Amino acid sequence: MHTHTHTHTHTHTHKQADVLLLLGAKDRRVPSPDGLQYQSALKAAGAHVRTIVFPEDTHALSLPRTEFEQWINAAWWLKRME
Repeated sequence: MHTHTHTHTHTHTHKQADVLLLLGAKDRRVPSPDGLQYQSALKAAGAHVRTIVFPEDTHALSLPRTEFEQWINAAWWLKRME
């Protein structure tokens, strides 16, 4: 039986991904303070994070204005990575 002495976690440099974090202020499943704490943890780990809080929306982020803004911001977020 052949065992590998190196795994992908040992051979690749650890790299942080950019994160677009979308939060609903009225979310009861993941309250926005929890999301903001997650944002802080990601930033402390070196990730580039953009957080947008939708004050009138819940976990589903399903209000029409929120859905529109999500797509605009997601497109901008991906475009900046080109």
